[in-house]
Amino acid sequence: MSPAKTGQPDRRLQPMATMPPVPIEDLDDMLSRLRLTAIRDQLDNLLEEVARKELNLREALTWLCAAEIARKDQRRIAMAMSIAKFPFVRTLEGFEYEAQPSEVGAFYWTVPAPDIVNPGRVEHGSASV
Repeated sequence: MSPAKTGQPDRRLQPMATMPPVPIEDLDDMLSRLRLTAIRDQLDNLLEEVARKELNLREALTWLCAAEIARKDQRRIAMAMSIAKFPFVRTLEGFEYEAQPSEVGAFYWTVPAPDIVNPGRVEHGSASV
């Protein structure tokens, strides 16, 4: 039965100010459970920035999600770099294009090699049938 029929006010339409404040520990636990670590770790700074920019709820949520995605991308790249064990980091900005040969034919390793044929008998597979 709807609240209008019972004579009680609809709780879904009440302003957000009537909700009790959420303890910071509960919010930290929820953000951890959702694996939103960037938002959790920087929550106070992010909320201050949202208030300073006077963002509405949708804009604030979009901005918080963008911060989380940026942090996850940064961590993913750092993890991939550590797994790859590169001796040092190179970027395209530091690439010396002038030091590279300008002619494609100058690359001796691009010359095709002769085909290799193995005349031996195949023991397994459909080719031996």
